[in-house]
Amino acid sequence: MRIESKVRNVEKKNDDDYSKFMNNLALNSHIEEQIADQLAREGGVRRSPIPPLKAPVIAKRHTPVYQMHRYFARRPWNVFEHIIKHYTNAGDIILDPFCGGGVTVYDGLKLRRRVIGVDLNPLAAWITKMQVQQIDLDEVEKAFNQVVEKFKPVEEELYSTVCNDCGEKAIAEWFEWSNTLICPGCGGKVVLAEAKKLKGATYECTNPNCISTLVMKDCQRSKDVLVNKMVDCPKCGKKAQSVGEDDITKAKFYTENAKRFIREENLFIPDVLFPDGDLEKDHSLFKKGIGNFSDLFTERNLLALAKLKKMIVETETDDTIKEALWFIFSAALRYVNKMVFINEGWQSGQPIEWAGHAYWLPNIFNERNVLWALENRKNAFIRGKKQSAEDLNFFLLPYPHAKYTYQVSYKSSESLEDIPYKYADYIITDPPFGGNVQYAELSDFWVVWLPEVFGLKGVIDNTREAIETRHQGFPTAKDRDHYEETLYLVFKECHRVLKDDGYMVMTFHNRDAGVWMALHRAARRAGFVLPDREEVDNHGMIYQDFVENYKQTIQLRRSGSMLGNFILTFKKVEIPAGIDDVIYDLTTSQQEEIINRIKDNIAFHGGLDHTAIGSLVVETLGDLNLLHRFAGSDLSRIYKPYLVYVKSEKKWYTPDMVDPENRPLCLTTIIFPTQRQLEFPFCLVIPVGVSSLG
Repeated sequence: MRIESKVRNVEKKNDDDYSKFMNNLALNSHIEEQIADQLAREGGVRRSPIPPLKAPVIAKRHTPVYQMHRYFARRPWNVFEHIIKHYTNAGDIILDPFCGGGVTVYDGLKLRRRVIGVDLNPLAAWITKMQVQQIDLDEVEKAFNQVVEKFKPVEEELYSTVCNDCGEKAIAEWFEWSNTLICPGCGGKVVLAEAKKLKGATYECTNPNCISTLVMKDCQRSKDVLVNKMVDCPKCGKKAQSVGEDDITKAKFYTENAKRFIREENLFIPDVLFPDGDLEKDHSLFKKGIGNFSDLFTERNLLALAKLKKMIVETETDDTIKEALWFIFSAALRYVNKMVFINEGWQSGQPIEWAGHAYWLPNIFNERNVLWALENRKNAFIRGKKQSAEDLNFFLLPYPHAKYTYQVSYKSSESLEDIPYKYADYIITDPPFGGNVQYAELSDFWVVWLPEVFGLKGVIDNTREAIETRHQGFPTAKDRDHYEETLYLVFKECHRVLKDDGYMVMTFHNRDAGVWMALHRAARRAGFVLPDREEVDNHGMIYQDFVENYKQTIQLRRSGSMLGNFILTFKKVEIPAGIDDVIYDLTTSQQEEIINRIKDNIAFHGGLDHTAIGSLVVETLGDLNLLHRFAGSDLSRIYKPYLVYVKSEKKWYTPDMVDPENRPLCLTTIIFPTQRQLEFPFCLVIPVGVSSLG
């Protein structure tokens, strides 16, 4: 009856207004129906107070929607689905103040929640928006095919080669290049692809009459040389081959002339200065010849990308479809730069596309065919958007619609002035992990290519980014005080917009106890605390492991990396008075408590790795209600004097478990647990030689 009444009261000024009103009315009704259906599937409305999570889930691989475009440190989608289902009801409003790769936004919508995603990083906001918005895939295919047809002659010109086996003309899927060094001993040029590698960045001279050892950082560099190619031969199929003289001549021609062609044709390339920042310091990029972002690409691929970009600009289609083409182009950039390499032990020997959270330049790299990468990413885009259409259906009303179901904003969450007081039911997020990932510096790689999308003339302004940098002495350096203070300002806004009975739930990953202290101190200052043991026995903290496959990435293979995340559940309380006056030091008894728990668990499990040690320290500090007190502290100094780290085992041991040559002693005794070990069973794997209980 109410709907009929509203329809009768609409003044039919014209047919367009009436049609728009009826469409909105039907859409709003459909939204509410979907919320009701989702509530029924989940067993009805869950009433407050909802107890904090007590168990993790087995993390799963990214689904197609998250494989459309690279973003850094995305959390497993089903972990966030688990969090969202546990804490919220369909129709609830969820805020993610660090929306990053869009997992909370996308999976919140999939579960028929209303979501608000905010991120200071324009690339993050754009990827999140593109993951959820509706689009006509037939029109995308049509526009994409137009671009490909225009680009085919360019591919033929740039990437054609000859099959070494049959002599037929073919297209190269990739070429392989090698760095070359000048030997300090004999003065000859040493092609690293042909040299014996002794250890990291250290090689033997290839001159049989020279006994010199070449350390890359100490040697003069010469021009990179072409060494191999992957040929897609119509007769012989795909195979890797050595390059011929024609390949070398063509590569030299484009190396010498590509930038001249770009200038003459007035094509766009990102001649943007590479910033003096954390990631430059990590790998000494300036010394390696990386002065601006265009230096991260071969001249041939720069020319290919510049021509491709012009073709997309000239494609006649509507703005939504054009944006999809930009998204596909942007996603392809990951595959066609100098950070692509082959490692026989990874991905079955296929090229690896920028595996780490760094601008790491391999000594032998791949120059991939740009059209191959573009078609690869178009297919990924189509798969992702098909999943998106199926998952989200018609549950999409973007802000500023009065009944919007989602809003994605590119701004700092230090000021959420467009979100009313006590508006959000829950906050579910994944904040930056101290200095683990330099999101803005990494995202600059894409942003500098697309001023049409981001409206920026250079790199991202990362002044207010909630991170700390690993290095200092450059304009955008940030210390731990900056990290804590920025988190505090964001959490303070979260406290304002969150309902009193809501939680702030987050995943967090870092093995530096000082970073944990900064996070918890920022939360405490803003009015968020973990529940007491009396409220929930896990203190609002559970450990969530990584997806098994992702443990092999460069970032996670680093020695000392703490795998997995904690899921932390903070409740909202009154902001405590005098919080800034709390002391930093542990008492003797508190220090002993930490050390004893670590030693007991090491004895029980036959050694602990970095992950287990980090988990144990965080858990213990939570029990002692000290997690907010140690911003800037490195608690490893408390336990390192009492333990021995065996590098070959990647584990910590007590001194009595290690022989003088720093090797673990054979453990043959059955070890029974103490009461403390039964309370805190962090590691489930028992080493060979140690019998399990029962």
